[in-house]
Amino acid sequence: REFFKSQKLNYITLAVLFGSRAKGSGIHVKSDYDIAILAEDNGDFPWGVISQAWIDIGDIFSSSIYPIFYHL
Repeated sequence: REFFKSQKLNYITLAVLFGSRAKGSGIHVKSDYDIAILAEDNGDFPWGVISQAWIDIGDIFSSSIYPIFYHL
């Protein structure tokens, strides 16, 4: 929840995380995730609002602001 309160994502109105069932066992368990996004498309993003959302989410995952995600 705190992740989407970032000022960098202020154009996102609603985000829903979808996860698949884990496959594998032990330390080799893998899951796939996707995010549905409802956002304001004010034309400020040359590649579109959804592409910008993925760019910004990736930046947040790799930043020290959210260190828990850094090693994913």
